[in-house]
Amino acid sequence: MFWLVATPVLWIIVIAPLTILFSWWTQTDTSNAITWSFLAAPLISLWIFYSFRTANLLVKWPATQLIGITTLLMNVVAVCSPLLFIFPKSTVALIATTLWVALACHAIAAAHRIHNTSLKIASNKISRPYRLMHLSDIHAGSRRAEFVDKVVKQTMTHQPDIVLITGDLLDSSAVNSQYLAPLSQLTCPVMLCLGNHERYVNLQKAIDSIEANNVRVLRNEAITFDDIEVIGIDDADSANEVASQLPSIKRSENKFQILMYHRPQGFEVAASSGIDLMLSGHTHAGQVWPFGVLVKRQFPRMKGEFRIGDSTLYVSQGTGTWGPIMRLGTISEMTLIELTSSG
Repeated sequence: MFWLVATPVLWIIVIAPLTILFSWWTQTDTSNAITWSFLAAPLISLWIFYSFRTANLLVKWPATQLIGITTLLMNVVAVCSPLLFIFPKSTVALIATTLWVALACHAIAAAHRIHNTSLKIASNKISRPYRLMHLSDIHAGSRRAEFVDKVVKQTMTHQPDIVLITGDLLDSSAVNSQYLAPLSQLTCPVMLCLGNHERYVNLQKAIDSIEANNVRVLRNEAITFDDIEVIGIDDADSANEVASQLPSIKRSENKFQILMYHRPQGFEVAASSGIDLMLSGHTHAGQVWPFGVLVKRQFPRMKGEFRIGDSTLYVSQGTGTWGPIMRLGTISEMTLIELTSSG
């Protein structure tokens, strides 16, 4: 069933846009070209499926970047198709190609820039100011070790008291402790909850590589830092995981409670359970438009700040990127959270 669904989707994203642009350049019949392109769909799908499953980055990287590039072209083809009523195919092909190249340059540049976003919260549980840095979805593996170093250096400029990472720090079994070595430069406590991609690789190896660099992995447990209690829950495919795990974790009611859970699910339960701040990621806000339209259907709280009573949820768009190193209509971010006393 998955194959039957995925193959036409990959045809729409990868094969059809390239086929249509080629027919414009060669001034051939577009409908015939599209018909013949159906024959290539199963083979392209097999290659992409294999590329995503392998740990060989030399195989995976071209496939993931192709999906990003052709998704941009899909948008361009949709915009330029009406121009065929005005201009000849050769002119539309030139316009589309120029726009495609410009859009690709923008998307690649957007993926490499990490925006500094901020969140300010006042609470009577806080006795002094705290600066927390929220990172999420760095995706070491999809991103090179140099990117991890960039994230760490930018994080250090904010001089945080605690760094909180809400999963998907890595997404490849090729990532080891040396790959993540820049994290050991952080001089403040660093906490992490597991994301889905840590589960998809060798989980114990991933945890060992992370903890070798002075990062504490919180697995359905809590840890206290002065006025703050940080809780981490392992990612799970169930939408009810927060409701299932949170009651069994021993917590201090008089502390400012921060829940780290990779997916933006279970906020209602967290709020009713006295969680002051819930931090999540996972969505990437769709990363490349128009995927955000689909992501928002599954995760209505797709990005940014949400509130229920005195509880706050912040959903990061991701510090890194997964798959294509591109962003369109979204940003890469790290969020400085400033906690102050409301008293």
